[in-house]
Amino acid sequence: MLDLPAWTARGVLLGLDVAHAGSGPAKELDRARMALPGLYDRTPPSGSLSEVAPGDVAAGADLVVCRRGAAVKAACPVLAVDPEDEASWLIPEVVSGKGVPEALLLALGVARVDRLTAWGTTDPAALVGVLRTLRAAGQGAGRTIARTEALWPVARPDWSGPVVTADRVIPLDWTDYNGHMTEARYLHAFGDATDALMRMLGCDAAYIAAGNSFFTAETHIRHLGECLAGQRIRIDTRPVRIDGAKMHFFHSMWTDDRLVATGEHFMLHVSLRTRRPVPPQPPLDAGMARFGAVGSSRPEGVGRRVGDPR
Repeated sequence: MLDLPAWTARGVLLGLDVAHAGSGPAKELDRARMALPGLYDRTPPSGSLSEVAPGDVAAGADLVVCRRGAAVKAACPVLAVDPEDEASWLIPEVVSGKGVPEALLLALGVARVDRLTAWGTTDPAALVGVLRTLRAAGQGAGRTIARTEALWPVARPDWSGPVVTADRVIPLDWTDYNGHMTEARYLHAFGDATDALMRMLGCDAAYIAAGNSFFTAETHIRHLGECLAGQRIRIDTRPVRIDGAKMHFFHSMWTDDRLVATGEHFMLHVSLRTRRPVPPQPPLDAGMARFGAVGSSRPEGVGRRVGDPR
């Protein structure tokens, strides 16, 4: 990267090894760490940063990113971008990049377009909210965000103890008037973790299309600490009781090894035709048996009633 601190931050936070020439990017890294990972539902891979002289930035590079109009000699593809304007670096679209392979653009979290969308705002929180909405709809720049995340490796579940079902950063638009994660987003985060658990067990899109799924019957969330925008959260999940169509399990949400919330959930495996409980079918039955055998002590907080003393 040639004197583009925010684009340097984008590359490092998306898992690339970046050589930067120009003014120090430390401040931009801090700012980007608050916003960029919130576009994604998983934590990006870790990248690295090295500072080099301008003449050395292209040495051994796969891609050089520079300001539009800069004179750059490089044997690799060159991506010329407009000078940064507030939070424009957050937008996963570029109008330049002719000759740059799509794989390199996606690794940087962007896609080439004929013209940029008229976003109408450069406020990071507003942009994150708009981009996440586009991602949920599978439209425009949201597709690029999803395609970039799909490049990241997915760890195989470790069934020897509580299973990691979420590892992500809290988006800027998940906070409330108190400045911490809003109440509804705890359920959102736990719901996403539950969906991940279902896929791990074998209740994926194909299984559901065949006519069976899970319905949630009961949920109890405890709020034990604050979570702020830009913080990384991890959710691990352990079984409480697995019995036929019944699945009772317990989520624990952590940030910086601090327990900040728990979610206790009871679900029923049902036929989507009759909307009534039925025994799980292969391969879900084996997945539920594997999860039920996870070795862990009964977590503190299981079965609590609202208002019980801590």
